[in-house]
Amino acid sequence: MAPVAASMNPISTAPATAPGTEPNPPSKAMVRPLISGVTPAVGLTNTTQFLRSATQGRVNLEATALSQGRTQQLWRVDITDESGRLIAHGEVRLQNVAGKP
Repeated sequence: MAPVAASMNPISTAPATAPGTEPNPPSKAMVRPLISGVTPAVGLTNTTQFLRSATQGRVNLEATALSQGRTQQLWRVDITDESGRLIAHGEVRLQNVAGKP
């Protein structure tokens, strides 16, 4: 499957709460598709291996769908610095959310 650019994140979530405050309770309203026709999803697992730090400049993110099934998705994510050196590598498993967002 083709890689997805970082700007094409298939979901958005409610903003994080300030330290010391109670988080908002989960709700379907917190997950909204950013791209028409994209199934909203929530994260089940996220495993990230950080290889080096990036203290300045830009980083590039490449997300590749390894599997996109009816109920779950598995994505591989690589983050590189401006020189192309690998900063971090991860995998994330998502559960597709049924119904209207």
